Amino acid sequence: MASRLLPLVGLLLVSLSVYAQADNVTAVAGISTFYNEDLGITFTLNIDQNSEDINFFLSSPPYSWVGVGFGSEMARSLMLVFYSSQDGQSVTISPRLATGETEPAHYPGLTVTQENSSGMHNGDFRVVGTCKGCRVWPTGRMVTNSTTSPFILGFGSPTNTLASNDPTVRLKRHEGYGRFTMNTIQATGVNGLSALAALPLTNASDGAALIGSLQKDEDRQAFAHGIVMTLATLGVAPVDIVTAGALRRWPVLHMITSTALMAFVLGGMGVGIHISRMYLIVSYPVTGS
Repeated sequence: MASRLLPLVGLLLVSLSVYAQADNVTAVAGISTFYNEDLGITFTLNIDQNSEDINFFLSSPPYSWVGVGFGSEMARSLMLVFYSSQDGQSVTISPRLATGETEPAHYPGLTVTQENSSGMHNGDFRVVGTCKGCRVWPTGRMVTNSTTSPFILGFGSPTNTLASNDPTVRLKRHEGYGRFTMNTIQATGVNGLSALAALPLTNASDGAALIGSLQKDEDRQAFAHGIVMTLATLGVAPVDIVTAGALRRWPVLHMITSTALMAFVLGGMGVGIHISRMYLIVSYPVTGS
């Protein structure tokens, strides 16, 4: 009887040893994980305590792009933007900076590397990588000593796929966005890259939480711009032509319609200029180059 139990006891001890080692690696590494069920996105963070590097894991359905930013708002934040490579087999990672509510521009002053296991897995993004020196950037720095460090999230269309190897490629406006927090104290440790590579997929957050709810981008300003310019072109302009011609005996009418036309045009231009700032690309020179 004892001889039959020995193999089972041995197997149990080996299993407990492996589990303890994995748990110890995770504890030493320091890891915080954000997971959102609605989007199917997982972002896991490790902050290397011996350098300015950060290690990360991202799993996501193939949105045209997914961006994770370090900071409470888009302005002055550093973002890691993920999208499919040109061949559809790997993932391009572009470190980007934004000056405001504008399209973030590629920042070549940072180096991002990926593990060999990274790529497209069953059609989904699956990336383990390191952003070297990413705790500090020209317009800010990551909060690494808080249980609620701020992060932002944005994602593109789930139907219009972006496929490019170019880290400077233009991005279409996001479909939605949100904010979340991460425990960066918990996420700080050593051996983070190997721990991230060994982690199984999860469907739960650990040391992270969504702030409020995800926001859908409805782009109301573009809609308002279209309405105002349509009214100016198809509504007010024809009336102004009539008052300038057939009704020229009453110049005051022409003055009123001309003023109204000018107001509509200037209003539409103002909204258009404001919208154009969202797609303004600002180049970021590398310090010392």
